[in-house]
Amino acid sequence: MPGVQTLLPIMLDHVNKGKLKIEKLIKLVSENPCDLFGIKNKGYIKENFDADLTVIDMNKEVIIKDDWIESKCGWTPFNNYKVKGFPVATIVNGEIVMENNKILSPAKGKPLNFN
Repeated sequence: MPGVQTLLPIMLDHVNKGKLKIEKLIKLVSENPCDLFGIKNKGYIKENFDADLTVIDMNKEVIIKDDWIESKCGWTPFNNYKVKGFPVATIVNGEIVMENNKILSPAKGKPLNFN
């Protein structure tokens, strides 16, 4: 089932509804996966860690639609679901690569390193 594009908006909506604390969300989607898989220099905002960040607007309301799903299947089980809280920019290696749903540059990622 598709979900990469909708995971964060759905979870931010839960934060706004008081069902989840933002600190728990950060652990679930960023810190814990990096710790679990031993990914070096990722998952935390710390000195000497990669500057890979997602900027969110906790007040932005969006209706999720099938027509903006980028996965090959082209649909989401959340079609027409209204969320409050949405990513508005992505920073990879310190460079803004997405802003307001527009890709600004080609991929800037680099290979992961593991412990």
